[in-house]
Amino acid sequence: MLINLSRAQERFITAKTRGRLFLAGIGSGKTYILCYSAITEALQSRICCIVSFTYRSLRDVVASTMINCLEQMSISYHFNKVDMTFIINNTPILLRSGDAPDRLRGLNLDSCLIDEASYLSRDIFDIMIGRLRRSPNAWWGLVSTPKGRNWLYDIIKQENMLEVFNNKYMSNNDLTVVLQSTLTSPFLPDTYVADLLKQYTTSFARQELDAQIIDNTESIFKFKWFNIEYTQYPNTGVRYWDLAVSTKNDADYSVGLLMNKEEDKYYIQDIKRYKLAYPELKRKIIETAVNDGTDIIIGLEEAGQQQSIIDDIRTNSNLHNHIIRSLRPTKDKISRSYPVASQAERGRIVISDRINIKDFEDECNTFSVANLGKYHDDQIDALNGAYELINRVGSTNVEYFNLGV
Repeated sequence: MLINLSRAQERFITAKTRGRLFLAGIGSGKTYILCYSAITEALQSRICCIVSFTYRSLRDVVASTMINCLEQMSISYHFNKVDMTFIINNTPILLRSGDAPDRLRGLNLDSCLIDEASYLSRDIFDIMIGRLRRSPNAWWGLVSTPKGRNWLYDIIKQENMLEVFNNKYMSNNDLTVVLQSTLTSPFLPDTYVADLLKQYTTSFARQELDAQIIDNTESIFKFKWFNIEYTQYPNTGVRYWDLAVSTKNDADYSVGLLMNKEEDKYYIQDIKRYKLAYPELKRKIIETAVNDGTDIIIGLEEAGQQQSIIDDIRTNSNLHNHIIRSLRPTKDKISRSYPVASQAERGRIVISDRINIKDFEDECNTFSVANLGKYHDDQIDALNGAYELINRVGSTNVEYFNLGV
C-alpha cells in the first residue's frame, strides 16, 4: 500500500486542521492527493465526496486517477459508473459534479474534497462544508492552480496567511496551506517543464507552474515585446480573418492579419481592419486575396454561424486558385493567446512598420483576463489564428499545401 508522494503532498495529507488548501502548478499531483485522501478516509469507514467542476472532468480525470491510485495501492474496489461512486471497505467514495449545486445538499459526510476549486464558485464550497456533519472531526480540502485574487485567495487572506506565497507552507489552528511548484515536482520529466516554459509568458508561468497569484488585470501582451522593423512584403504566408459582420458602433471589427514565418521568427506584415456588413466585407476579402496573390493562404475562423460565410467565399470564382483553410478554435481566446505572447516575449514576433501601430498597441494594452469583452481584441484574435494556422501547416510553400487540398 506504499505510494510515492512529494513533501508538499505529504503535508496536505497529514495535516490535522479542519481546512486544507493545496495550491499547485499543473502536473503537480493535485487530483492524485485528493484520491489518495479519499481512499484513506474510506479505509477508516469515513464517507468522503470529491467535487469537480464538470461531469466530464469528474469522469475523465478524477475517476481515472482514482482507479490508478487504487491499483497502485493494490486495494480492491467496486465502481458504479452510473452513480459515479467507488465502494472500498464497504464505504462509498462519492464523485459529484459542481454543474448542479443543489444536488449536493442532501449529502452527509465526514470529509469533502474539491478538485480545481478555482473553476468553481464560492457557493459550491459553502454548500459542501454544510454537509460535514457525520463526525466531529470532519474536514475539507481544496486543490487548485491559482487564478488571481479569487475566493481561495480570500480564505488565505482571512486567515492572515498571505506569507505562504513566500514560504510555500503555513498552518494555524484552522487551516493548512501548501504550495507546490511544477518546477520542483519530483514526478515530472524535464522535457515536460521545458516545453511548457516555451509556451508560457513569464507571468503566466508564475501562475500555472509556480502557483503564484498574478494580477488578472495585467495585459497578456506587452507591446514592448514586439520588434518594429521595415520588412519586404512576403511572397508566402497566411492571411487569417477574424470575422464580424455588424456595422453597429460597438460591434467588433473584421480583421485580416498577414503573417509569414522565417526560421524561428514570425512577421506581422499587414493588418486589414473593417467594420462592414457582409456583402461589402466579402468584396474586401476577395480584393485583399487577389492583391496578396495565390501564394498567400487564406485562413478563416470557423465558429458559430460563420460556416455559411466560409462556404460562400470558397465558391467565389476569383479565388479558385487560392488555398483557403478554415480553423475551428478548440480553446478560449485567453488560452490561445499565451503561446503567441510567449513568442513575443522572446523577441520572435516582428511587426512591419507599414501597419497601424497605434491601434495594435491599444489592443495589446487592454487585452487581459479581467478586461475580456470590454475592449476590442479583434487584432489579437486574428494574430492568434494566424499563428496557429501557420504552425499547423508547417510551411507556407504552395506546392506542399496543394498535396492536401
